[in-house]
Formats: sequence, C-alpha cells, structure tokens
Amino acid sequence: MSSPQPDVPERQAIPPPLGKPWSPGATLALAIPIAGVWVAAQIAVALAFLAVLGLRHPGVPTMDLAAGLETDGLHFALAVLASAALTIPLVLLLAALRRGMSLSQYLRLDRFRLRDLVLWVLVFAAFVAVSEWIIRWAGQDSAEIYIAEIYRSARFTPLLWLAVVLAAPIAEELFFRGFLFEGLRRSWLGTAGTVLFTSATWSLIHLQYDLFFIALIFCLGLLLGWARAASGSLWIPLILHVLNNLYSLSLTALQG
Repeated sequence: MSSPQPDVPERQAIPPPLGKPWSPGATLALAIPIAGVWVAAQIAVALAFLAVLGLRHPGVPTMDLAAGLETDGLHFALAVLASAALTIPLVLLLAALRRGMSLSQYLRLDRFRLRDLVLWVLVFAAFVAVSEWIIRWAGQDSAEIYIAEIYRSARFTPLLWLAVVLAAPIAEELFFRGFLFEGLRRSWLGTAGTVLFTSATWSLIHLQYDLFFIALIFCLGLLLGWARAASGSLWIPLILHVLNNLYSLSLTALQG
C-alpha cells in the first residue's frame, strides 16, 4: 500500500491525466462482464462444494445441501476469494486499457493526505457508534447471528479473515468506488448521483442480510463514496472498508 504523504495541495496529489476514463456508457457496459465474472466465480465454488457434499452425503437432496451453503464459513471464504482473484485483475486490466491515464490516475491510487485519513477514520468511528446504537435500539441481531454462524463453520479461520478483511474490501472498492465511480461521476449523475448509485449497487450484493442491514450497508456506502469524493483518493474508502470488516469480524471472534 502506498504510504501516507505529507500534506500537499489537492491539485498536486496526482498529476493531471492526459486522457479521460471510459465514458459512462462504456463504464456500465464494461461493468457487465466484471459482474458476470464475479457471479460465475461464486457459482463455480458453490457447485464444487455441492459435488463434494453429494459424495459425502449420498441420498441427501441437492436442495437441502445447497441450503446449508448459505451459512457455511469455508464456502463463504472460498467464494469471496475466488471472485476477488478474478475480478481484481479484470478491473485493473479494463482501467489500464484506457489510453492517456495510468492506473493510479484512473483509480486514484497514488497518494492521500494524512489529515484526510484521520478525519475519515473519526467520521467512520462515529458512524459505527451510531449504527450500533440503532441496532441495539431496534433489537436487530440477524446480521450478528449470520456472521457468528459463518465464523463457527469456517473450519480454517485464517482463510475467512483473509477473505473478509482484505479480499472483499479490495475487490469491492476497486470496482465500486474506483472503476464505476470514476467512469460515472462525469455523467449527468454528477458526483452526488454517483455516490448514490454506487452505494445502492454495492448494498445489493449483500443480499445475505435482511432489509434492515442492507439499509445500514447502503448508508456505509454513502460514507465511503463521500470519503472518495472529498479526499480524491480511493485509499481512504478502502482503508475504512477494511476497518469496518475487521471490526465486525473481531467482535464476532471476541464474543466466541
């Protein structure tokens, strides 16, 4: 990871690019194969698990075996790692194919200001505190139960930590707040509309949770998008995303 740099004027953070990112239409068109690869990887891992389970439990209906995959921690970790391993290089390739812009310029991966990181970590901490209060007030614990089941059934927990804390944030931020964000913010959506769009689409890939927690994820997406827009760096939302997943999984581990 690039290390934080001394405070410099925002305009000097990354040299002005010679070209422009893919157009909004091209960005959305290119997002389709990225999403397709992500889904295909998930399906491939699920089919492999079903094949192994079918051999271990002959006679058990496939639908019953498939239902158990939803809370199987090892399946979850491998599915996340497989989709990340395929989508990360694909996003980088599609960004690199655009002439006149380096990967750092396209995805805003060059440098960030330390004071921006400190500010957004504090904002994120406040968001977590408010979210926890809302969850307790509303008596909603379905997400905590789901994560606990995933953790208990992970079988090899380092793989789960790798998937949740690193692989998922890197893949999702490169795609949503990186590739999609840069390609759409110059459209009629503008920056505000792009933050809303990327937050909404990002929240929809978390359908394992109920509507209450999907709404919270959408709000977190707004925070990440706002951080991306205000700081001009993808590193800021990426670090916040890592911290969020680290906090969630650590809380589960501590609660046993």
